[in-house]
Amino acid sequence: EPYVGQEENEQYVYSWLVLPAKNGRFVVIAYSNFSTTPDGTVRKIKSAAPVVELIIDDTHTRLGRILGTFKPAGESCDKKIGPKC
Repeated sequence: EPYVGQEENEQYVYSWLVLPAKNGRFVVIAYSNFSTTPDGTVRKIKSAAPVVELIIDDTHTRLGRILGTFKPAGESCDKKIGPKC
């Protein structure tokens, strides 16, 4: 499980990338470069949230399915997203 242990972090600073797909569906990629430890210390990290589908229909928005996950550089990939892991 790529997210085991992350529950110890109280706060992540995420950046979000929303890419249009088709028919009101978008691909959402979120990644983090900073996090706090339980004692409040900010540390640099390299982490990513699961890649999810975002469905927008008029005034309604909902999350779709998980499309995949990213692993830290240097680890093998379970699932490829595009040409790179």
